[in-house]
Parts: sequence; structure tokens; C-alpha cells
Amino acid sequence: MLKLGIESGDQHVLDALQKGISLETASAVLKNLRRAGIGTYVYLIFGTPAESEKSAEKTLEFTVQHSDWHPLPQPRHIQYARMRSPSPACRDTKLL
Repeated sequence: MLKLGIESGDQHVLDALQKGISLETASAVLKNLRRAGIGTYVYLIFGTPAESEKSAEKTLEFTVQHSDWHPLPQPRHIQYARMRSPSPACRDTKLL
């Protein structure tokens, strides 16, 4: 089992949080790991200052697209909240 910190399925959120992750690359990695028979566990972060309800839905959609099973709630059932953090995105509102 390989654990990956994808953190968001929305490129804007990843860029705003300066994660240095490309969803295109993450998608290819997940597909290649599946083909190789390597199980994956993906860490996601919801409620960052750069995230909107729409971007949270994109994260769920990304996860479902790369999953063999789908025990996730439908996006309309998500409760949305923002968290405060020392992230650069919190200090620089133009990133949001």
C-alpha cells in the first residue's frame, strides 16, 4: 500500500497552497500504480482557505474517477467550512 498526499482534486487549490503537485501527473501516477497492482491510499484536505464548495466537489470527483469502489458521499451532502491556518494563502488574499 502506497500512501499519497494528493490533498485536492482542484488544480487552483493546489497552486494557491503552493503544493507543487500537478493533477495530470497525479492522475497518471494513480493509473500506473493501479495497473502495477499497487494499492493506494490518498490523503485529502478539505476546508483550506483556497477551497470553495465547487473545488471540494472537484476533489470528490477526482477521487471517484481514480477509485475501484465509491463509498463517498455525494457532493451535495458535504458541509463546507473554512479553516484558519498559517498558510501563505491565508495571508495573501489574491491567491484565493
